[in-house]
Amino acid sequence: MRSQQTIHGVQQQNLTHRLRTTYTY
Repeated sequence: MRSQQTIHGVQQQNLTHRLRTTYTY
């Protein structure tokens, strides 16, 4: 859950990176 919070913040700054993170998670 802690990792999700970090991704949430990064997702706003890097929408493209968010997609990659979603696939990894």
